[in-house]
Amino acid sequence: MLTLISATPGSGKTLKAVEIIYELLNKGYVVYANILGLKVPGVIDISSQEDWRDLDNFRRQKPGMEKTPIAVFYDEAHEHAAFAEKDLLKNYQIDRTDFDFEIDYINIDDSLSITQKKQKIDEVNKRYKTLLDKKKEEIREIGYALSMHRHFGFDIYLITQSPKKLAAHILADVGCQLHLRRVFKMKRSTIYEFPEAHATVYKSIRDDAINKTIWKFPKHLYGTYTSTEVDTHQSNIPFKYIVILVLVFVVLPAYVARSFWLDPLFGSKKNEPTIVNQTNNTQAAPAKNTLESKPVENLKPDLQALENKRVSMVIESSSDCVAKNSYGEILDISIDECRLLSRKNTRIPLSRLKRENGAELPHSHFDTNTNDLNGFDPTQPGKS
Repeated sequence: MLTLISATPGSGKTLKAVEIIYELLNKGYVVYANILGLKVPGVIDISSQEDWRDLDNFRRQKPGMEKTPIAVFYDEAHEHAAFAEKDLLKNYQIDRTDFDFEIDYINIDDSLSITQKKQKIDEVNKRYKTLLDKKKEEIREIGYALSMHRHFGFDIYLITQSPKKLAAHILADVGCQLHLRRVFKMKRSTIYEFPEAHATVYKSIRDDAINKTIWKFPKHLYGTYTSTEVDTHQSNIPFKYIVILVLVFVVLPAYVARSFWLDPLFGSKKNEPTIVNQTNNTQAAPAKNTLESKPVENLKPDLQALENKRVSMVIESSSDCVAKNSYGEILDISIDECRLLSRKNTRIPLSRLKRENGAELPHSHFDTNTNDLNGFDPTQPGKS
């Protein structure tokens, strides 16, 4: 398979390649690499312009190794003339010593006229150019032949800073791309795996990756090669992300806990309302006629105790807020809690005492005047 490893400088692309090299060696591969200063036992060093097709000679020379798998790593693959998008062969030259000697011999041949000398020199230069073009085409064929590398038992890895620096026909042959992205200068990268090559890996393309892995830099591989970058990275998380983390993991849980603590239904028992038998000094005059506690007989003591503490009504003014139970007794709760119940009256619980005993309690939605009901005869005309 042709695998492309891409990343910006300092993101760990060569380090990842070294990790893969160890994995392949353990699988029995013969590994070639041009990684600068590589110190991995068993890896054979090659030049940056090496022709991968010439690296399987040992298969023909050593019996029993005909099917041995081979892996070739090209670091900074965009610098290889056969892989680069840029024409790196524009100034390429071959040895022309023999051609120059032939030209010098023509120049000193007095039997030739000037026109004849010029014609012969042109022929020499033409032969040189033909040979040069042939050599350039042989170099380009190294890249074109990648489409058949699997037929020869090769796995080839191209390592580059930018896939855009590789030729289009090279990217078309890629069967797997590993793109590394390092953020906040941390000692780890996110590896995005694609089944084809992408010249530019935008966010929308990263979202389509078939596999995403958080890869922590293996410290035990530091020093196994000569890094072209001096690692001056220091972990630096932007301040706005620190604020977000504090809000999510500290402030929000504290706010939720405080809300439950102050909630009448879920709050602390220390804040349970207690009955007070004296009126609030700031209460309006009609409130001074607070009804005395009316004992209810033949009721379960626990339900009666809950009923005495249950908030049944809330009276709120601009300066004060008073909560009462179903008997009209003032309950000792904070003004903030009282106003909260006034704004969210759905928090006021219904009476279990009334529900289980079927008794109508005073101040339970409305009062019933029993004196007006005594002696009422529906057949008699109403009283004026």
